Amino acid sequence: DMLYTFASNEFEGRRTGEPGQKKAVNFIKDHYVTIGIPSPIADDDYFQEIPEAFFGGKAKASENVLAYIKGSEKPDEVLIISAHLDHEGIKRGEVYNGAEDDGYCTVASIEIAKDFKSAVDNAVRPNQSILF
Repeated sequence: DMLYTFASNEFEGRRTGEPGQKKAVNFIKDHYVTIGIPSPIADDDYFQEIPEAFFGGKAKASENVLAYIKGSEKPDEVLIISAHLDHEGIKRGEVYNGAEDDGYCTVASIEIAKDFKSAVDNAVRPNQSILF
């Protein structure tokens, strides 16, 4: 199950800018690539970089993971389906896995993307564009 992997200790609680969070963004990207949803940025570049300065020194540099399905009738109108992927990380030796909040939502957004891509593959494209 995708949630068990995403919220596992392997991802070290996904603290912003830390190795576990980097594993998580690659996990998400890999799903979009496997599903066949392209990036709106460039071929194989699914990451919108967020510099450390944005966080005011409270977190390391991070990134959003973006995938895009172009709409058929109103492609300039964009529906955004998003989720909060990072979490608390490791505190006092305990991994804060973040399954019940951002983990569920992140996995759900990937599943929604998969359903939309399946619809597109079956000639049912959304009217507006969708950014995941």
